[in-house]
Amino acid sequence: MNLRVGRRLAIAPNFHLRLTWAERLRIGDGTPNGEPCLPWREPTDAELALLVLDEAGPRDALRDCLCLFQIPAHLRSAFWQILEQFGELPPDRAERFFLEVGEFLDFKNLPVPPRAVWEVTAGKTVSAESSALPIWGAINLGDEPTSIAFVNLSADETRALSLESGPDGGSYPCVQMRLEPGEGYRLPAGGVPLIGLPSDEQHLDVMLVIREVLPTQQPAYAGVP
Repeated sequence: MNLRVGRRLAIAPNFHLRLTWAERLRIGDGTPNGEPCLPWREPTDAELALLVLDEAGPRDALRDCLCLFQIPAHLRSAFWQILEQFGELPPDRAERFFLEVGEFLDFKNLPVPPRAVWEVTAGKTVSAESSALPIWGAINLGDEPTSIAFVNLSADETRALSLESGPDGGSYPCVQMRLEPGEGYRLPAGGVPLIGLPSDEQHLDVMLVIREVLPTQQPAYAGVP
């Protein structure tokens, strides 16, 4: 099964990232159980055209895009300095760090939800299923690149495609996207299905995950497991 037009990828306005999309993206053919099929391959020019938003396109389309951004090096360093000093993430220091990240993104016109749950995960797959709250986005706080994998369709579109193709119609491809240290992503409105990747034992992924809050809930943070 081939890629279809779906949720596009874009660099958030006011940000400039080092890697090109061709360097950043890999395609995996799906398997019957929904896991990506290895090895990953480079995307074709046609696939890149389907995945990436045309820079000349309307800016209001960004709401429906998976947008990439990057926090400054000093913010990421501040996180590690807190851990080095205290051996953990004390609640008061955590709140201050999360506030500084939120203020930076707000300054860049990429505001997080007014109330949000901030969670630092270490060595765990970031997934929507691990919480009742939808993911707004996440940031790679580690010193090494990491990757996320996703389907460029909404959950409803993925289910509809599965019903349309039937049990013998094959599986839809998934996309792997590389995140450099300090880089993050904001999911499109309605989200996209995230797929877990095997952990790399050579380094520990540390991600700052930002989740949207239900109206009856209060902002919180989960700290470092």
